[in-house]
Amino acid sequence: MKQLTENDLPELVGSVKQIKWAKDIRVRYLDYFNKVVSYDFAKPKTWEILDYDEEDQNIVKREKEYEIALERLRPISTLNNDLLKKSTFTGQNLKHYEKYLNAALVPELSSSSYEESIEKQSAFLKETVYYIRADRSELDEIIDKIATQMTKDWEDAYNYLDSNMDKDLHKQVAYRNFLCKYGKKTLLENTSAAWWISMR
Repeated sequence: MKQLTENDLPELVGSVKQIKWAKDIRVRYLDYFNKVVSYDFAKPKTWEILDYDEEDQNIVKREKEYEIALERLRPISTLNNDLLKKSTFTGQNLKHYEKYLNAALVPELSSSSYEESIEKQSAFLKETVYYIRADRSELDEIIDKIATQMTKDWEDAYNYLDSNMDKDLHKQVAYRNFLCKYGKKTLLENTSAAWWISMR
């Protein structure tokens, strides 16, 4: 996955003041994205030696910067997608569900199966989103489709990598690529200045 530039990002929608403020916020997330997507996962060659040389110190420093950037990128790696646009929801109900999915983040990387994390999140979404009784069936179906797509995206990210890679490293790199896919979608498609301001 390639880095993005400000020129790649869409124009924002809102007042002049909102747009100016939102652009400043969005560019910070762009910086987090670029730091995360370009990280090389190099490991210090002297883990068991207390006195690292300069190269090892730089690697450790970059690793810490990567971890911070990854955590700061996650808030824009949301589940927002195009399914609601094709639904029968209208008015305030539609706005509520859009807002809800735009606040729901991809699950954190855990020691358990990531597919299980997605499944648990899907069940949690169904239990916590506000339902109009008549909406429940359609919304459950949308959440199931989101979970199915997420699982596929995760499997694609995981299977794309060299199967001979260290198991833990394999999972970390796959998660980075998976999370960046969702963060990139937000950067390239979310044009609401008000939403970006809410991420300050």
